[in-house]
Amino acid sequence: MSCTPSSGTSTGGQDTITVSYSTSSLSAGTYPAMITVSDPAADNTPQTISVSLTVASVSNKDEMEASSPCFIATAAFGSPMDYHVKILREFRDKRLLTSGIGRGLVSVYYKISPSVAELIRKNQTARAAVRCVLIPITGAAFLALYFHPIKFLIGLTFILLGSILCYRCFHKSRAKSYVLATSGANPDNLSRLLNNI
Repeated sequence: MSCTPSSGTSTGGQDTITVSYSTSSLSAGTYPAMITVSDPAADNTPQTISVSLTVASVSNKDEMEASSPCFIATAAFGSPMDYHVKILREFRDKRLLTSGIGRGLVSVYYKISPSVAELIRKNQTARAAVRCVLIPITGAAFLALYFHPIKFLIGLTFILLGSILCYRCFHKSRAKSYVLATSGANPDNLSRLLNNI
């Protein structure tokens, strides 16, 4: 729960105090609450105000899930409803937020990710690059959510080996194309050279 301002001096007329708190653990309904304001220097202290808090229900589960954003994944995949974004959000909620280290990582992520997401959203190449990075991470998150730890490690090993293999194949094909494009030589004479790359 937070209160703004947390302290200050009354202007003598009407003052506004904003109280904010999380309703994520509350089910839909109306809840009574009391707010007490006190000032040791005032004659009429403390003052108590009765309020009621109404928590609206979210009729659509997807709307509720989309309300806790994964900024970078949403920017890369284009929608908070994308399957990859849903898996990453579920991993955050069920695995990361259940430990102190995980909560710390999520906190750091939420401090830096909005500005990074804005850059990604504006650049198609960056979106594609981030998707390439996030797809194996999403696979690992899916394995961590739905498989036994041993199966998770085996699956993660295959994801990492597959990523390395894809990188090497991509790098090798680019190197061959570069040599052919820049050498100006006959491709048949270069076959021995290219096989050694």
